[in-house]
Amino acid sequence: MGRAGVTLQEVEKAALQLQGRGKNPSVDAVREVIGTGSKSTIAQHLRDWKAQQSYSSGKLPQDLLALVTGLWERLNLQADQRITAIETISDQQLHELKQTLTKLHQDYSHLQKQFHQSEETRIAEKTSKEKFEKELVKEQQEHAKLLERHEANTRQLEDYKSENARLHQLANNIQANLEHYQNAMQQLRTEQNLAVEKQQIQFQQEAAELQRELTLLRTQLKEYELQIAHNNAELKQFYSIHQQHENMKNEIKDYSHQLFLHKERCEQYQQQLQVVNNDVTDKNRLVIECEKQIAILTDHNNRLQNQLSIAEDKIELLRQEKLFLAQEKSELKGHLDQLEKITK
Repeated sequence: MGRAGVTLQEVEKAALQLQGRGKNPSVDAVREVIGTGSKSTIAQHLRDWKAQQSYSSGKLPQDLLALVTGLWERLNLQADQRITAIETISDQQLHELKQTLTKLHQDYSHLQKQFHQSEETRIAEKTSKEKFEKELVKEQQEHAKLLERHEANTRQLEDYKSENARLHQLANNIQANLEHYQNAMQQLRTEQNLAVEKQQIQFQQEAAELQRELTLLRTQLKEYELQIAHNNAELKQFYSIHQQHENMKNEIKDYSHQLFLHKERCEQYQQQLQVVNNDVTDKNRLVIECEKQIAILTDHNNRLQNQLSIAEDKIELLRQEKLFLAQEKSELKGHLDQLEKITK
């Protein structure tokens, strides 16, 4: 069994709904509200409904017409005042929101600049820190080299000391031998004098033997002289080594002074590096605080954007309500004009 056609009551209900929405109750609009029905049937029902509206409006009493007219004017005035007040408040709120948003954008831009400046400062300080670290490593390497040279010089100095002690011992031995030889010669001369005085008779017999002994002693003397010359050469070499030892001691003092200066420079670099590290830590803390503040401002900005969107939606609804009231006003004015024409 097929569905029954569209009734007058359905068309009337749909037309009233469309008027309540501020729309013109056309055939297509009514059919869209009902969802079914032929256009010819809907058009016939709309004509009947409009005719009933015109017929019923022609029977309105004069008092009712005046009352409706006064009510319409009062409603129209109240609607206009309400729309004007709402528009004023909305415009004021929108202006305040725009000012707040502009200020937030400015604060955000300022914080962005501060953040970029902090980033640039942090990068520059990081570069400076790396440079200080490289210089510190270089100074530490030089310090290690100086320590190695100091240890080598110390070992060489110990060797010089040992050689010096050996040469001193050798010189002492040479001096003792020389004194022993002088004592022996003195004793020999004394014995010879005594032997000459006591044994003049045996002098001639022992002359040859003494001559041999003298030759032997001369040979020994030459050997002693050669040994003394050799010892003198060694003594000169000892003095030369001693002078080299003094020069090495002075050089070691210079190296020690340079080592002390390098240590002081290393300590200064470490202090500067500590200061730079503290400054970098403070800058990183400031960057984190700026990022937090930026996040808070971004969240605030988003909330203001949402409020602005809500306010714009509200303004749009008020505009639609104003349009609807204007349409109602025009329709009521049309009805009033028709009523006035009919009553006349």
